[in-house]
Parts: sequence; C-alpha cells; structure tokens
Amino acid sequence: MEENILDVLGLQLVDYFINFQEYQPFNVPEKLRDEERGKVYLVNKNSRKYQVIKIIKQSSYDANEIKTKDDQVVEILKKDLAVNEADFKMLILILNSDHQNEFRQSPTVDIIVATPNNIVRELAKTFPSITKAIKTDNLEEFQDEEKQDEEEGSEELTDRQKNWKKINFQNRRFLKDALLKSTNPHLVVTWLFFALPIVSYVIFTILINSNPNIFQGGIELNLIKLVFGASHRNLIFGANQYWRWLTYPLVQFDSLALVFSLWMFYRVGRYIEGFYGLWKSLIIWVSAVILTGVIQSTVDHVQIMNGFEILSLISIGAMIPIIWNYRLFKSPVMNKIIITFILMLLFWIFFSGMQVITLLYWMIAIGSGWLVGAVVSYHNRKLTLFYAFSPVAIGLLILFAILVAFLNPYYHFDEQGLTRDTLNIYQQFNIVSEGFVSWVMSHYFGQ
Repeated sequence: MEENILDVLGLQLVDYFINFQEYQPFNVPEKLRDEERGKVYLVNKNSRKYQVIKIIKQSSYDANEIKTKDDQVVEILKKDLAVNEADFKMLILILNSDHQNEFRQSPTVDIIVATPNNIVRELAKTFPSITKAIKTDNLEEFQDEEKQDEEEGSEELTDRQKNWKKINFQNRRFLKDALLKSTNPHLVVTWLFFALPIVSYVIFTILINSNPNIFQGGIELNLIKLVFGASHRNLIFGANQYWRWLTYPLVQFDSLALVFSLWMFYRVGRYIEGFYGLWKSLIIWVSAVILTGVIQSTVDHVQIMNGFEILSLISIGAMIPIIWNYRLFKSPVMNKIIITFILMLLFWIFFSGMQVITLLYWMIAIGSGWLVGAVVSYHNRKLTLFYAFSPVAIGLLILFAILVAFLNPYYHFDEQGLTRDTLNIYQQFNIVSEGFVSWVMSHYFGQ
C-alpha cells in the first residue's frame, strides 16, 4: 500500500533544495492543499523554477498512473501560476525493495526508483551535488530499523517507526506554509506589537504636555523616563510595573536603542507569527513578557528592558523548539537568529558596559519565550518535540533567576524623591489609586 511518509530521506532531500539550490516554499493553490498531501512545493525566486517533491514507499507501482496523476498537478500549477511547463519539475522518488528498474517518462516528471542502499547514486544522476546533503548513514539506520521491525512481526507501530513518522509530510507542509508567512508583510500581531509602543509613547507624551495646569508646563527628563520605565534604579521602575515596556520604547540610549531594537524585532520577531500562527504568537509574546517581568521584578525589582528588545529576545527563545524540531541548523532562519544575537552582544559590549546582569536579563527573556513556545505547542506532541523543551526551559529560568538574585541584590531607595513624583503622575492619569501610592511608600520606604 502506498504510504506517503517524508522520512529522514525526504527531509534531507527538501533541505538540499532549500540550502544548496536556493529554493523556497511557495503558497500552494487552494485546490491542491487538501487533495495532494505528501508533496512539497518549492520555487527558486531568482530563476522562477518550480520544484515539486514527492516520496512514495511501496513495493510495486504503476509509473504511467503516477505520471498521469502528477501531470494533473502540474496543469493546475501552470494555470494558477501562469508559467510555462518548462519551469516546472516534478520529482517522484519511490523507495522500493523489489529492485525495479528506474523509469523516467517525461521532461516534467522524474520518476526515480531505488532502494535505500543506492538512493544517493540514483539521485546523483539528476542532481550531481545531492551527496552534499544526503547522509547515507541515516538511510542505512532507517533500513536496519525497518528490517528489525519486520523480524519482530508486530502489527503495532514500534517506537522506532513512530520516531520516523514524526518527520512526515504534514510537518513539512506546516514548515512550508510557515516560511511563506514569515515573509508576509501583512502579519497582524507582528505589526501590532511593532506599532503599539511607539503609538503609546506619542499619546502619553502629548497628554503630559497638554496639561500645563497639572504638570506646570511639563516634567523634567529624568521623571519622564521614570514614567515610561527608563533605567533608573528606583522601585517604580521594576516592582509591580512590568507592563510598562509597552509605553516606553526609548530605554537607556533613547533614539539609538529604539532604532536598534526595531531592527532586531524586524529580523527575528516576524518568524514567530509565521511559524506559530496569529493566536499562538499573541499568547507567546504576551505570556512571555508577563513571565519575564514577574521573574525580574521578583528577584531584582529594578531592571526592565525596552519593548522591542524584550520581544526580540522572546522571539529568539520561541524559535529554539522550531529550529530543533525541523533541523534548521543550517538554514537561513538559523543564520538570522545567530547573527541577530551576535549583533545584540556587540551592542551590549559597546553601549551597556558589558554588565553580566544584563545578559542574565536577556537569558530570562529568551527562556520565557522558549518555555511559552514549548507549552503553546504541547498539544502537537505526537508530531513534534516541543513538549520536551518545557522542563529544560523551566530549569534554565530558575537558574537565571537565582543568579540575578545573587549577583544583583536590591536595595530600597528613592533617588531624589522621584518614585513618589512618578506615582503621583500615574495617579493623575488614574492609572494607580491613592491607596496604592500610600502602600508603596510605607511598605518600601517607611514614609
């Protein structure tokens, strides 16, 4: 019986086209999304060449039937994409144990029949550089496990078979759609988070400057920074106020930090909505921001990163399960994550005084994104490895929190009375009550 499983061989084959041939996934026409399961659709945007890949596992096959069926797919793609037949290539790879002869019937459809032992040699006839990507030891391992499973004679799937089935066509179709979305300029949640801190900052600034009677013509710069959560070591900056990253994107280095953080979020943030979808990305970002704020406020009471920086770090953390699960270690996505983190380290070296505590705050944000991303995807554990990351992420968060508490003990003080002044501003805008102001001053400062 035909069994459409993109096993380890198919996975490596798709990675070959993406990494060595510069192909990218493209949006499959709607009429093919449900009918043609088990295919991977790729396009080289430079040459406008399309590659369709399908892996079939069966002992016998009808080449004419396969060609006829897949020619219909090509016709649909030609009609929907309005390109010539010469720009399409369909690769049908049949893993076969009966040693049938290789059969190629048309310039559009390549049908390659081979056993796991000679699959690389057969593929290399069409793609000479395929040996760069296909690892024969993995194929031999796959073949040995199949043989052992047959000897055991059990009708139920063994653990090894289940493990190979985790990497299947559905996973790759998900990855294909996600990569497409990650380059989509109409990502809803991403642009919402991109704009919200800036809009909030502008509105709040206008409100402050439009109330001369209340604020007597304005507020001094240090106090404005406290209102928006800038980096002064005061209680109001951290404790119970971890949500204020939304209202103040200009922390520490103001314009420079804003531009840098915007760029970082643009580089990595959009992948989260691309891979997880709208609602999951919203849950990941909001939950991870709150978790990061709670941990930092609990162990330190002081530090809060600006909005775009924390979103960028959370995005890096939430990508870890994706990168591991889909083996994207050599992909452009992984390269972008690594380069982004290196650039952030350079920013830390030249502008943050190389404070170790700052790196620990970063690790807490990354760990929060990692944990929430794993938890959000836990329901999909039959197909992925997300759930395995939850205990690891929890352990790392505990470790980083302990290090923060040990390396950066908090001391209560109110620099120049700015804490009370800041609370009074919040009270004027009905953000906090008079009772809360009194509680903070008496509980922390004995006033």
